[in-house]
Amino acid sequence: MFIQFEKIPWLPAFIAAAYLFKKGKNLNEIIENVIKTGIGWYLILLGADISEWALLPLAEKLFFVTGVRGGVLNTEIFGSWLLREAANTGFLAFLTAFFMNLLLAYIRKRGYLFLTGHHLMFLSLMVVSLFRHAAGLPKLPAALAAGVVTGIYAYVSVWIGSKSMEKLKPGSSAGLANSTSGAAFLGVRIGRCFRRRAKEFYGKDGKNTGYITSMGILTILTLRILLMLFAGESTKAEWRACFIEALAYGTALTMIIQGLRMFLGTFIPMFWDMGKCLLPRLIVGLDSTAVITYSPKAWWAGFLAACFSGLAALCMLILLKAPFVPLPGFTSLYFAGGVAGVFGNAEGGKTGAVVSGTVVGAAVIFMMSLFMTIHGSYYGLGAAFGETGYGILGLLLTFVLKLWK
Repeated sequence: MFIQFEKIPWLPAFIAAAYLFKKGKNLNEIIENVIKTGIGWYLILLGADISEWALLPLAEKLFFVTGVRGGVLNTEIFGSWLLREAANTGFLAFLTAFFMNLLLAYIRKRGYLFLTGHHLMFLSLMVVSLFRHAAGLPKLPAALAAGVVTGIYAYVSVWIGSKSMEKLKPGSSAGLANSTSGAAFLGVRIGRCFRRRAKEFYGKDGKNTGYITSMGILTILTLRILLMLFAGESTKAEWRACFIEALAYGTALTMIIQGLRMFLGTFIPMFWDMGKCLLPRLIVGLDSTAVITYSPKAWWAGFLAACFSGLAALCMLILLKAPFVPLPGFTSLYFAGGVAGVFGNAEGGKTGAVVSGTVVGAAVIFMMSLFMTIHGSYYGLGAAFGETGYGILGLLLTFVLKLWK
């Protein structure tokens, strides 16, 4: 279906083999890891195809009921679509982004290094798509330009995230390498507004009980049933279709996540080794899940607040007949709202956590609505990027490219 030369992961396979050879691995280990890299690549692409099949009926039903275009917020799903489109060009941008990040850290003697591989790849893919569609660049220049821009953003993102992490753990040598650095920044700033009145804080007690795949299935199932009922099509066939599409979506999401782990399993250690070798003062950018343990209850408070504000923003956009309406993907709001809640709690207590989550939830919906409206290439497919980082970088770069063009 998509077995074409440009879709074959020849560039990732070559880079993985070269790194493993440099590490002194034997031939069997090199072959095994290269095969895992290839399997991960195709799992992501297959998940992209299945998720598109599962989400198209939801997008069509939304348009039939409300008259607006829209899609579910899910970074992994949308990122897999962009990898399917860009293929080796996207991987080249990903590599260039890391080396640009490493170069900046080396020159400035401040080792802010973005080591959350899937977000660095998805950010690179988004920027490649913008350079291809908005600026009309050929593949190779688009990949290199996207890598430079994403690498600069990655460095700045970890730097901002490290300043925010200071609020949780003074003297910490870590930052955030995630699409939620903007949520952390907003959480700190909003929390400060409630510092004087903060009397109660969420502590470190509590348990993280998030199940991302199950959450995604419930999201699609709930949205599909609501749209079916509003459309007055409550038949056995429709109910059966709801469950099949929701399970297909969960299957696709599971395949993409597992594929990412297999595909990036060689490259993240490679990035880590290069960072340790060249940067004596390495400040590692971590995934957003690293902050959950600081206050699980604050995370959940921010997440739930983001869900309510996201739903309110959704209703507002539907009433205003916005060109694109992001449907609150609870997996995306789980991370964006959760991060905002933890940092808001650190500065402004329970009120800071709830208000930060509320602001971030609405911000994600409005930013992605504007980004997808301007970008316009994926209106009818039923998904969009989630979280703050894609909205911030996507909108800034889109406006710059529009002005430049």
